[in-house]
Amino acid sequence: MENYTDEELVETIKQWWKANGSAIIAGIAIGLVVIFGWRFWTSHRLAQAEDASLHYDNLLQSLTRNNAADALRQGQELFDDYSGSPYADLAALQLAKQAVADKKMPEAIAQLEWIVDHADMDEIRDIAHLRLARVLLDQGRLDEADKQLTSVQDQSFNVELEELRGDLYLARKQPEEARTAYQAALSAGGNNFLQLKLADLAPPKQEK
Repeated sequence: MENYTDEELVETIKQWWKANGSAIIAGIAIGLVVIFGWRFWTSHRLAQAEDASLHYDNLLQSLTRNNAADALRQGQELFDDYSGSPYADLAALQLAKQAVADKKMPEAIAQLEWIVDHADMDEIRDIAHLRLARVLLDQGRLDEADKQLTSVQDQSFNVELEELRGDLYLARKQPEEARTAYQAALSAGGNNFLQLKLADLAPPKQEK
């Protein structure tokens, strides 16, 4: 490099830039796009989460005020615009709970089935399976309720799962199987109400 004149050095740099400049500029541009694109995406996701949270809070307030129409509107906006958000799943759970309280079972079933089909979180999906099984059991749709129970995966729900299995066995006139399920629920940490259910069953058959 020391043997180059200033003019030759400038010319060498020009030639090198001519050969490599486009690639360098493209690399810089791509890097800037990635950096600013990531920042934009992060800001966008944060804004979406905040909007979804606001809709969910409004839905809860509407339910507290017994304003079913506004609660449904807030829920529908969550389903339409934020269906991938956990807030949409939570909204469906709340709307299903209200529908059961209002004895609108088809609406409750529709909300819970939406969660089963759309929820990303396994825990929320399992809650929906359990609540849907309860509603279907109360409707006498025993095979459908059984199918929901077999879909529950999280062992932390074993108390509710085994209790519902016991209720299902009772509905099928299978008291011994119901007893086994209630005892499993008690072993998993169930409360004294399960003891009452066990006490209501006929004494177990004695082997001859």
